[in-house]
Amino acid sequence: MDILLSRASVKELGEPGPSDADLRLIFEAAVRAPDHGKLRPWRFFLIRGAAREKLSELFATSLLRREPGAGRGKLRKNAGNHYALL
Repeated sequence: MDILLSRASVKELGEPGPSDADLRLIFEAAVRAPDHGKLRPWRFFLIRGAAREKLSELFATSLLRREPGAGRGKLRKNAGNHYALL
């Protein structure tokens, strides 16, 4: 409980990310979370390296189609930092 109550979110994530062993443990814990929406089986997508940049560009392009005035540089940075693990 102390760990949960003292938790703080990090504004930006960067490298290095969790190791493969850490990710395995994270995913094992995640599949045991309550599933009140009965959405099982879940799918986890791990986006790493150059694929993060491609995903970031895709998000920015998609948003610019919907909102042509959006700031492209900021969008790319945010997508790269906040959508690293989907």
